[in-house]
Amino acid sequence: MAFTTLKGIEDYLDGPEALRDGGIEAMASIRAGRAQYAETIKHDAATAPVPSNELHTERAGGEPSLMRVILVKRAVDQWLGRTRGGLINIPREDAHWWHISQFDHVVVTDASQSGVRIRQRNKATARALVIRTVKLLRRFQKEAPAVSTKYRAAMPELTSRENWARLYEK
Repeated sequence: MAFTTLKGIEDYLDGPEALRDGGIEAMASIRAGRAQYAETIKHDAATAPVPSNELHTERAGGEPSLMRVILVKRAVDQWLGRTRGGLINIPREDAHWWHISQFDHVVVTDASQSGVRIRQRNKATARALVIRTVKLLRRFQKEAPAVSTKYRAAMPELTSRENWARLYEK
């Protein structure tokens, strides 16, 4: 999910100090942030809040050969609302971005077949994530070399036996 990737980049840019607790605070922050996005909620397949009589299963065809072209096309179609309406069921093995992005509202079965995730196109959320991505990539381009130097300098401490014992032998 885009949020998780962006949060990971932000945490990286915060530097190695964020790892002093072994990443516990970072994981809690990621879980809290992900909870704001409906598609991260796993629903029991039998009781998911979608009318099963309206579900139509759409299998993916073969993988597209021109991924960059498909990426641009799907992004434009999403932005302009040129997606298929209705409630679509997507099996886990067909849940590729290039397939799911063709639809407005999908129910994706998870690997265990016991749960589903419900994803619905939301232009406001997409816009906010695009703006956040652009700002973050600018920040990354500017700060990454210095942050990389900080991580290299902190590596002996972060990977020391004493640090691992402090974090995991409680």
